[in-house]
Amino acid sequence: MRKLPDPRRPSTGPDLALDESSEDGAWLSFQRAGENENSPGERADGAHDESADDERVQEMELRLREWVERVETLETELGYLKRDLEVRIAYARELEHQVDEHTKAVRWAEKEMIAMRARTSYRLADAVVRQVGRQPALERLGRRWAGRMIGRRES
Repeated sequence: MRKLPDPRRPSTGPDLALDESSEDGAWLSFQRAGENENSPGERADGAHDESADDERVQEMELRLREWVERVETLETELGYLKRDLEVRIAYARELEHQVDEHTKAVRWAEKEMIAMRARTSYRLADAVVRQVGRQPALERLGRRWAGRMIGRRES
């Protein structure tokens, strides 16, 4: 595509201007098609060029319509994907909420189990002490054993 000359700069003639972007410094002609003296054969070629231009314009319009349809299709698909993503995000958030609730329930159950073990251990130890207290030989053995254990901790 050639660059049109700057209209603020003076040209060398009324119908000619220097093409500044051209490598060879070619001259652009601003002469109208009707002003040049073409032969009838050249005019027929011009008519043929116009029909070729019309075909080219129609082809470009067709391509443009196809691109517009593609863009609309892509926009529709993008809308579907966006909605699908929003649904998946909401689902993931709900799952996170459920996981948090289950984690809280598991921690509560763990604390309850620890408390039950502590109560059970205390009750079991209390039952053993009662049983040992009924038998004097076992009581003495238990006290010695407890004394040794306590003595080891203090040492």
